[in-house]
Amino acid sequence: MKHLNLILVGSLAPFAACAQTIPNPQIDSWYTMLSGRYARVVQVRGGQPTTTWPSPDLPNFGGGQTLPAYSDVQQVGYSAGWIYVLATGLASHQMGPWYVDVQHVLGNWPSNQNLMMRFSRSPRPATQHQLTGGGAQGLWVNGVAMFNMLDTFAWNSQTMRDEPSMNRPSAIWWRNAVLAEANSFDAGNAHQPPSGQYHYHDNPVALRAQLGDHVAIDPLTHKYLETNLGGHSKILGWADDGYPVYGPYGFANPNDPTSPIVRMRTGYILRNGQFGTTNLAATGRHSLGHWAAQLHNVAMQLAPNQFGPNVDQIHPLGIYTEDFDFLGDLGGQVGRDFDLDPFNGRFCKTPEYPNGTYAYFVTINPDGSPAYPYTIGRQFFGEASGGIVQKLTEVVTLARNAGPFSPTKILRLTRSGQIAITFSSVEGGHYKIEASDGTSGNWVLVAQDLRSAGLTTIYHTDAGYSGPSAIFRITLTSLEPYDVTGRPSSNLP
Repeated sequence: MKHLNLILVGSLAPFAACAQTIPNPQIDSWYTMLSGRYARVVQVRGGQPTTTWPSPDLPNFGGGQTLPAYSDVQQVGYSAGWIYVLATGLASHQMGPWYVDVQHVLGNWPSNQNLMMRFSRSPRPATQHQLTGGGAQGLWVNGVAMFNMLDTFAWNSQTMRDEPSMNRPSAIWWRNAVLAEANSFDAGNAHQPPSGQYHYHDNPVALRAQLGDHVAIDPLTHKYLETNLGGHSKILGWADDGYPVYGPYGFANPNDPTSPIVRMRTGYILRNGQFGTTNLAATGRHSLGHWAAQLHNVAMQLAPNQFGPNVDQIHPLGIYTEDFDFLGDLGGQVGRDFDLDPFNGRFCKTPEYPNGTYAYFVTINPDGSPAYPYTIGRQFFGEASGGIVQKLTEVVTLARNAGPFSPTKILRLTRSGQIAITFSSVEGGHYKIEASDGTSGNWVLVAQDLRSAGLTTIYHTDAGYSGPSAIFRITLTSLEPYDVTGRPSSNLP
C-alpha cells in the first residue's frame, strides 16, 4: 500500500511572510470563510445572482461592477497599537435586490470600496464623547461599512422640509434612516448610495445568519428569521473607538457568564406619552428629551425656530432620532427596565472577553424588528481614533491572508483506483499540480492551468507516483481579471 504523503508550496499572494497567529478577538473575529468567492448581486426580484452589475436595461445612478470583486475581509494585520483590516466592502451573502417602491429599482449599486480601516488595540473610554456622524462609524466583521441611524437629512425650520444636514451641524431634528429608507434595504438590511458603499444601518441579519447568531433562513421564502438557537451573540463588528459590537443576545447578569442568555434591551423609547415621556403627537415637536438636549447643547424646551414638524403620516413618530427618550433619564433602572447605556453598550463579560470589556450590542424588539438606536448611539463611548486609512505609515505585521491571497491547502486525499485531491481554492484561480515519488526529488507535472471550481476543487489523477509514497504540491499560478480599483496605496506587508 502506497502512503500518500503531502506537501503544499507556492502561492500568488503578494505577501510572502508567514502569517502570525495571535489569540486576540480583534484578529480572530473577522469573517473570511467565504472571502475567496466573488461578491454577487440579485438585481431584480426573481433574478439570478451575478458577479457583474447592473445590466444595461436597469437604471444606474452610481456604483456597479464591470469586473468581479472578491467579498468580505481580504487581509488583517497589526502593529503595536493598531489592528488593520483590508476589505472590499462587499458581502459574501446575497446582496440585493433594492427597490424604492413596489415597481422601481433603486438604481444605486454596490461597488468595491477596497478600503483599509484601523482599530485601536487598547481602546479606552472618552472624556468627551465624539458624535457618530454620516458614513462608516466602524466595520462589520465581513468588511461591510457600519453606519449609524442617520441618513444625512435634518429638518429645516425655515424652509419647513428635510434637507441635507452636512453643512448644518446646529440642526435639531435629525432623520432616522431606518424609518426613512427601510423600503430600499435588501433582505440583509443593507443598501448603498450612489458612491456604491454597501452598508447596514441596523441589525445585519444576513451576517448574523452566516455566523450562526440566532438567525436562520426560511428555505421557501429565503427570508431571515430570528431563532432561539444559540448562546451569547457573536462579535458582529468593531466601532471606530475599538470596542466590539455584539449581536442582540448577552448574559442576563453582565458580570456572570453562567447567567441566562437574554435579549439586550435598549434604553430608548418613543416619546408617545408612555413611561413618563412627552406625547409629541399631542404637543408637537416643541421639546427634546434630556439626552438630546445635552447632545445639541440646547434647552429641553425649544424656541419656535427650533420646532420640528408635527407628527403626521409624512413625519411619523420615530422618523427623527429626537423622537426618542432615554429611560434612564425618566427614572428607569438598568437591569430592571433596560440593559444598555445611552451609547447602546455596557461593561460586561463575554465569551471572547472573560475578564470583561465595554461592548456595544445590536438591539432588536421581541419580534426581531430593529430597536433604536440599532447599533451604536449618537455618540461613541470610547475615543474614536480609528477609521479609514489611506496609506500605511508604520510597520504592520500580517496576521491573516484571505480572498485572493488565501493560502492553498490540501483538504482531503482519497484513493479508489485514482487519487482524488481535494484542495481549497479561490474563485477565478488557476492552479498547477505536481507530484513526486518521494525519493528522486523530481517533480512531475500532473495538471496545468486547472481552473478553480469555487472555494473547493477536486482533481482526479493516477499519474506522478510510482514509489512507496507520493508527494503532491499545488501552486496558484494566475487569477482571472478581478476588480482592484481604488486599492489603498500601501497594502499590508
